[in-house]
Amino acid sequence: MALCTSSPCIRAASLLLAVAGLVFGAQAAAPRTASPAPMDADRASEPTPPNDPPNAAALPGPTPSAFVEGYASALLHEAHGIRDFGLSLVDRTLIVDLEDEPDSPADKVARSLLAVRGVQAVRIRLGERILADIAREAPRADGEAPVERVDEAAGPGEQQTVDEGYELFPGDELFDMLIADPRWPRFSASHQWYLDDEELDRVGAVSFGETFPLLRSPEADWGRWELAFQAGVFSVFDLEAASLDLVNSDFFVGLSASHHLGDVTTMVRIYHQSSHLGDEFLLRNRVDRVNLSFEVLDALVSWEPWRWLRLYGGGGLLVHREPRIDRGITQVGLELTGPVAHAGGYLRPIAAVDVQHREESDWKTDLSVRAGVQVEHPALRRQRLQVLGEFYTGRSPNGQFFERSIETLGLGVHLTF
Repeated sequence: MALCTSSPCIRAASLLLAVAGLVFGAQAAAPRTASPAPMDADRASEPTPPNDPPNAAALPGPTPSAFVEGYASALLHEAHGIRDFGLSLVDRTLIVDLEDEPDSPADKVARSLLAVRGVQAVRIRLGERILADIAREAPRADGEAPVERVDEAAGPGEQQTVDEGYELFPGDELFDMLIADPRWPRFSASHQWYLDDEELDRVGAVSFGETFPLLRSPEADWGRWELAFQAGVFSVFDLEAASLDLVNSDFFVGLSASHHLGDVTTMVRIYHQSSHLGDEFLLRNRVDRVNLSFEVLDALVSWEPWRWLRLYGGGGLLVHREPRIDRGITQVGLELTGPVAHAGGYLRPIAAVDVQHREESDWKTDLSVRAGVQVEHPALRRQRLQVLGEFYTGRSPNGQFFERSIETLGLGVHLTF
């Protein structure tokens, strides 16, 4: 397997190191807060919510309690149409006192409130009756944390713990997207400049796709698993052509099975990709069309030892391909996520590197580097808008040109739901 020692790769590595300095420079320069007071024995093993803001106590302006209650109030108003209620946050438990029976199921309301950062548990009450009482699904030091829910028919004090069971169409996937992978399904648009290319100069690259979780198991001592569906379309357009010719489109569809335990997430996937030349580009250029179509079986392992670092690696085989190109693929990468979100919690610096090798290109390096800023909601981080500078060198990821080597710079916008 060849290592990338060319000058473009060295420049890209230097760029990443510079961005990493920017990502964590603000955190290193931030004033340190006093150590928290010791906790009592009952709370010593209480888990910290995985998406609790690390700097919540240091944020200027409203206290963390007011921060949480403000977003919870907006959710109750906008998502569930609940107008008359009281809110209080006690030891990360959000208590909602309703004046009327809600139109939405109480457990559904409670689960939406668990998405607010800083909330560990939610209790919804109507007078003396508890409608719902659930806790965030997270492992404790002594094992699995139970998920508690009170049946709507239960009277005061008749609290019962129930198994969460299987979840159909969960809201987020266990294996998060790979930021720098050029062929990960997502919604994106990029302006790319091809360096020293004979045919293309400025290119518009767009993609439409997403990972759709289908079924997720309940949390257990061995972790949890998930089945998901992936689909995407990746197209490039020649921005120098009079009619902005479509150059190439790749169609992607696949099924994946993921497993998550602690800091490690594993995904096994089988997917199909086929490639097609744009008609206008084909008419304007003498290009030999390739009937490229293949299926890949691959596996990836992602490790997140800290909030700010993600490492991943894996590989795969082309189980069916047309034409008969070589089968082997390897992939490794890392992602850096700023531990502090700026501008009131809306902007977070990020950087990522993805390195792939393919047997078809004699294991030469395909290097993708992306760095920029992520726009996110301070309380609900499922939706993310990333504005990224991009650098790529290696085999062209555009299917009809897979035999060509390219080098590009770009600026792109990427959206995940």
